[in-house]
Amino acid sequence: MTAAQQPDYIRKIDEYEKQMIEDLKSLAELESCAGAPADGAPFGEGPLQALNAMLAIGEREGMKTKSLDGYAGYIEYGDPDRDMFGILTHLDVVPGGSGWTHGGPFEPVLEDGKLYGRGTSDDKGPSIAAFYALKALKDCGYEFDRRVRMIFGLNEETGEESLDYYKKNEEIPSFSIVPDSDFPVVSGEKGIMVFDLIKYFGIHRNSGLDIISIKGGSAPNMVPDHAEAVVSGVDNNEKFAARVAEFAEKTHYLIRAEADGGNMKITAEGKSAHGSTPWKGLNAISVLMQFLYTIEVDSEEIRETLDFYESHIGFDMLGERLGINLKDEKSGSLVMNTGIIDMNESRIRMTFNVRIPVTLSDTDVYSGIAALLMESNIDLVERMYQPPLYYEPDDPRITKLAEIYRKFTGDSETKPLVIGGGTYARQIDNAVAFGAMYPGDEDRMHCADEYVSVSRLMQTAKIYAETIYEFAVKHDESKD
Repeated sequence: MTAAQQPDYIRKIDEYEKQMIEDLKSLAELESCAGAPADGAPFGEGPLQALNAMLAIGEREGMKTKSLDGYAGYIEYGDPDRDMFGILTHLDVVPGGSGWTHGGPFEPVLEDGKLYGRGTSDDKGPSIAAFYALKALKDCGYEFDRRVRMIFGLNEETGEESLDYYKKNEEIPSFSIVPDSDFPVVSGEKGIMVFDLIKYFGIHRNSGLDIISIKGGSAPNMVPDHAEAVVSGVDNNEKFAARVAEFAEKTHYLIRAEADGGNMKITAEGKSAHGSTPWKGLNAISVLMQFLYTIEVDSEEIRETLDFYESHIGFDMLGERLGINLKDEKSGSLVMNTGIIDMNESRIRMTFNVRIPVTLSDTDVYSGIAALLMESNIDLVERMYQPPLYYEPDDPRITKLAEIYRKFTGDSETKPLVIGGGTYARQIDNAVAFGAMYPGDEDRMHCADEYVSVSRLMQTAKIYAETIYEFAVKHDESKD
């Protein structure tokens, strides 16, 4: 289809490019990570600022907006008495992390056709694309069979409270898309669980070589790119540092040691990635723990902890060492990420993020771990579970969305996906994750130098405009 043959609402989007970039920049500048609760800001000031900024954009364009006590909000267009089509996105982001080479995580820069910044692909960029898709149809004067409501969550990365609050207080759309995943369309999402393994220590410290602390990771669903440990009782700092350097040379990992008062601090660097695709990163916690396993600590409890990590976790991403290497035909293998470690004098806490095949549940995972933990004096703490979601690939909603994607990309090879990532689609009835990551494109979500290409941003807006047209607009062939 040539540009001249495209419907007016598709051509209209090209006129918005400059403003779309500016609006996305303004959102990406806001550090909308989860923070300390405040009055009217249950998830911290950052997410609330992002919501207010997004609602201000909606008000500027003459649409109805509403903030739900700082828990969530929405922008709506159309007759309030009509059925509702939903677009569910989120404005909170994971922490910025380190290693940025294009601007900073909250200092967005446009370079070589790419806008860099935390949230540009997850999920502020898709939010802007969907908003301008709605604006295009509005500006072109189309009559809507359904009103369209863009719902903005504020703690998608850390919990379920935002959308839960929305569901308790507002109307649920009859059908929704969630622009927070992959094209062509997502027919299934693996279950997600987060749990801690905790080992408590007795009185044992400082009689010889000892590990005082270990820290690494900032969120369960991120592959940690930094971890560090403090070791006491080192006889010769230079020899110890040389030993770390020798390990680094042998393994090609980025790990170093330096004096820290009377102790030695060991720092390991990895590569961040989304917790659902840990193989795209390098886990700094596992790098650090692999080295610590090689030193001769005097504490029997610390030794047991290092042995447990080496034997049952290590760099394993399928849960094989923990006895949870589960799989099914519809969605493949379980995926595991060691997201956070925190050790002090009294205990060590390890936090895991696990993606479960769609025909299984958290019970299957916990059953697999139970026997192992009985032998290790380690406690398990259940923190979060989201059941899987699955649509058959021939579901009419799945086939229609796939058809729209193919219309704008020409990609007839890529089939509906089952993903390890979790979206709002699993938290609300009749919702499907649809975009905005394209097959074969570099995925920098949850990583340093997260970006969206401007060309993809514009293409995504056109796909969502067509989606709104198909699902919510009264078709008038004379306007095509």
